[in-house]
Amino acid sequence: MKVLLDTNTLSDLEFLNWLRTAEQTEKHMSTITLMEFAYHLIKKGKGVGTLKAFKQLYSISASPYSEEAAVIAAQNAAGRWDFKENARDYSIGATAMSLDAILITKNLRDFGWMPKGKVMDPRKFSENYKPK
Repeated sequence: MKVLLDTNTLSDLEFLNWLRTAEQTEKHMSTITLMEFAYHLIKKGKGVGTLKAFKQLYSISASPYSEEAAVIAAQNAAGRWDFKENARDYSIGATAMSLDAILITKNLRDFGWMPKGKVMDPRKFSENYKPK
């Protein structure tokens, strides 16, 4: 199973520690999430080494924002009139869709445009998926 983690899940240590036990799960973050997380770490005076150590500790790989994801984001944003405010969320969700991954986020409302079953709260995901 493949998951893509939204930025807001990266501070949930209980969920992240549970996720470490999910060995059969491919863990990804989009490069948009990577940018947001790096920004927060830098604001707190932490360096890039902290980011690399975090990714290694939790076995999370960074997945690039692809041309396919850009088209998926644009198609799903069209007609909603909120692209300017939510461009990063569209990009993150579209990256999950292009990877055929489940997006894990605490912000379900902004990802309501995604297909049912492809976006999940961390608690619900950890309750419904039992690591092997």
